[in-house]
Amino acid sequence: MDRNRMMRKPPRVEESSLKHVSFLGRGSFGCVSLQRDSNFRLYAKKSSSSFNQVKDFNKEVRIMLRFRNHPRIVQALSSFVHLSAPPDAEGCHIYMEYASKGTLFNMISRFRGRPMPENMIGRAAFMILQGLEILHSNGYVHCDLKPANVLVFPSTTVGEPWCWIWVSPSFNRLSYRPTIETVTPKTQEGRPTKAHLSGRLSS
Repeated sequence: MDRNRMMRKPPRVEESSLKHVSFLGRGSFGCVSLQRDSNFRLYAKKSSSSFNQVKDFNKEVRIMLRFRNHPRIVQALSSFVHLSAPPDAEGCHIYMEYASKGTLFNMISRFRGRPMPENMIGRAAFMILQGLEILHSNGYVHCDLKPANVLVFPSTTVGEPWCWIWVSPSFNRLSYRPTIETVTPKTQEGRPTKAHLSGRLSS
């Protein structure tokens, strides 16, 4: 993939046109909600009530922009961290793609204890490995890979009902001082930095 195309920034989000649609989930960082603009485009808004999260959010956006347009990495829909203050809710937030099919955990749960079909498992594993490969080749490791962090998107391929996306809320840059999360060889930068990010799989 052309590097310049991957690095191109997304268009600016017009926050004044956004309407809250629904609450999607909560994590250690804060919460995620679904937003819709005046053109009915959907956004996943990841928010924190603490300005202490700005640094981590900024790293997350920066890494997503580094992998701009990669089919296995969830895309940032804004190129910077947004800040809010009273009378609105105080804190910071970023905008990402909305996975309308939920997560791999949701999909597994629908089988009610029965095993998923082997072809579905194989497809998911292959796409997760594709995402990991692009991260590893660029000096990042995934620190929290689990079904709840694998997003599922509608497929753009005729005849296929869904497409996987793999999400990572915890990527670390490889460093000179390995930890439990960063145990691979050092990079040229040699400085440990931590970021949270989302990645994607597609069918």
